[in-house]
Amino acid sequence: MTSDSRAWHTLSASEALSLAGSSQSGLDETEAGARLAIYGHNRLLETGRSSPLGIFLRQFTNPLIYLLMVAGILSLAIGDRWDAMFIFGVLTTNALISSYQEHKADESARALRELVPQIARVRRGGTAR
Repeated sequence: MTSDSRAWHTLSASEALSLAGSSQSGLDETEAGARLAIYGHNRLLETGRSSPLGIFLRQFTNPLIYLLMVAGILSLAIGDRWDAMFIFGVLTTNALISSYQEHKADESARALRELVPQIARVRRGGTAR
């Protein structure tokens, strides 16, 4: 097999089949079994669900966010409560909005995963199944 860096979409069907080590009649059972043993099943990666708190806390793992937190803490340390409240308010609002967007993106990805067929038609030794 070749690496994924190749522009597969630009190849003709016969070129792509040739580079993948296959043909119009498909793989024979022996080759299909060997590839299954090497590469495993062709499945989408399942990830566990993140808790809302985990998603929220993950929004604070950016170096720029750390810098703003330090600025907020320094504002408190020098007695500038209004600036500190503003900075922490912006950080909290950003984290809430980003958490909501990430949650919706996770839901969309999960819904798309359910739409993907779990069974594919293959050609083995010239026979479609």
